[in-house]
Amino acid sequence: PYQLKSLNLDELKKAIYNCLPKRNFCIILDHLENVTPKVNSFLRVLYEKTVLITASRQSWEIRDMNSSGRLEYCLYLAPKLRMENLPPKDAFLLMQNIFHKSPLKVHNPRELFARVYHITRGNPGMITDIFRIAEGGGYISGGNLNLDLLLIDRKIENLENR
Repeated sequence: PYQLKSLNLDELKKAIYNCLPKRNFCIILDHLENVTPKVNSFLRVLYEKTVLITASRQSWEIRDMNSSGRLEYCLYLAPKLRMENLPPKDAFLLMQNIFHKSPLKVHNPRELFARVYHITRGNPGMITDIFRIAEGGGYISGGNLNLDLLLIDRKIENLENR
């Protein structure tokens, strides 16, 4: 996967087209905000030969087709994976599950969960990131998790991984 990031579109097309007859593929596309005609032509061929799933936070209603990444109509009809934020009850269950499996010790876990939910608005990826980073150590002082410092480190980590 790390090698794919360095390929230009023509090299990527060649690599994938060479593998199509040899393997079953499921391609998941995310962040399709601005799809060029060249990318559309590449995706159209893939759509005809393999399973193609699109993922986005944008509306996928057919009436909003023109505002969603300028995908061609056939690609717009590909199956969609819609990720939504968790409602409070489910987010708290996720946090409890993660917390009880982790070495973290805070005075008031329910207060921590409420603060994490307030910050993440139930985003499961962000919730798991917060607890993963917290387990790395150095964020608990006086029985409280320093979320401000943790969020700064998370932002730095995200920038480094771009």
